[in-house]
Amino acid sequence: MSFFQPNLQLIQQLNMNDIRKARESRKKGNLIKPTINYIPSTLEKRAKKLVTKIQSNFKNDVKKVYHQSDQLTKVKISRESYQELAVVEANLLFENSVSNEHIAITNNINQLIKISLVNINEKDKLEEALGSDESEFRNPKKLLI
Repeated sequence: MSFFQPNLQLIQQLNMNDIRKARESRKKGNLIKPTINYIPSTLEKRAKKLVTKIQSNFKNDVKKVYHQSDQLTKVKISRESYQELAVVEANLLFENSVSNEHIAITNNINQLIKISLVNINEKDKLEEALGSDESEFRNPKKLLI
């Protein structure tokens, strides 16, 4: 008998029922049961496992996509370092320029939108604050039109 020919006696000795059962068990192991057959605790456990697996895969993928040097924007730069960069890069803002711009915008908005505190109990000051637009507030029909 050669090495490559199957040993027919060994194959015949195997019980065909055992082979069939092994095949069926393999098929059942790969199938996904419908959720109707699970109790709620099992569903919750499987959902948690799935979520942790997805999170770990996402974290691993993020490490591949993002480089650590991209996180420099999250760290505050010291004043000295920023001044050195501002000397080299002409397009960087100078010190306090953001704050000065913020103050200028606030002043412009305050000129456009006048906000004042008024005591509602004193009608004279209320009428002064309303000025010429007083009729619009007292006549509700004009507001609806």
